[in-house]
Amino acid sequence: MTQVILISRRTKLSLRKEYQECKNYFTKRRYSEYRDLYKSVVKLAKVKHHYKSFFQAQGDSRKLWELTNSVLGRHKEKEDLPVELNNATGDKNIVEEFKNLTPSLPTLAINFLRKFLT
Repeated sequence: MTQVILISRRTKLSLRKEYQECKNYFTKRRYSEYRDLYKSVVKLAKVKHHYKSFFQAQGDSRKLWELTNSVLGRHKEKEDLPVELNNATGDKNIVEEFKNLTPSLPTLAINFLRKFLT
């Protein structure tokens, strides 16, 4: 956020506080108009920021996809392996540990039916 937007936010909050303390038509209108103006300025600043970011990332497809996903709100987080699997070594040990962690197929089916059919 820029310094101007931060100052505008403080002004918006003080107008809101004033409106909440003294609820009349004048304070409501003053707060509503300033709030709407503030929202439009913030939206414009976001668009400007994203445009600038996309322009700087030209030619780097990975960076472009990261920006696209962040704008769309898609955040992919890597899941950690369970602690039990971190201690296993070798292919057979990992497979055995994984089998011990996952429930059997009938248990999965019963849990599914309980959750979605009741």
